[in-house]
Amino acid sequence: MVERYINHRDTGKQIGEIRKQYLLSDSTVLTLDKAINLVDTIVVLHTYNAIVLIKGLRRT
Repeated sequence: MVERYINHRDTGKQIGEIRKQYLLSDSTVLTLDKAINLVDTIVVLHTYNAIVLIKGLRRT
C-alpha cells in the first residue's frame, strides 16, 4: 500500500483523494505522508554524505 500511496503522491493527487480511494482516516494519511517525507530526507542526507566522503577520498 505504501508504494501505491507514493505513486499517487508523486502524481500530485491531493491527500483527500488518496484518503477516499484507500478508505483511510485523515490522521492515517497525514502520518503516512510525514513518515515518507522523513524517509526522503534521510535518503537525501545519506546521499549527500556519501558524495562528500567520495570527494574527500579523491583528494587524498
